[in-house]
Amino acid sequence: MTVTSERVLIGMDPHKRSATIEIMAGDETIVGGGRFDTGRDGYTAMRRYASR
Repeated sequence: MTVTSERVLIGMDPHKRSATIEIMAGDETIVGGGRFDTGRDGYTAMRRYASR
């Protein structure tokens, strides 16, 4: 069995009331993203989303 791990880059654009992230694969394909609140709950949601 071969295990491969694809690296991704997560870019973040912080604002006063939200943080927008975009997730890009090694071939520069956008594979995800979202906008999250800047409070504790938003940060937790962003971490949970990014860890997937």
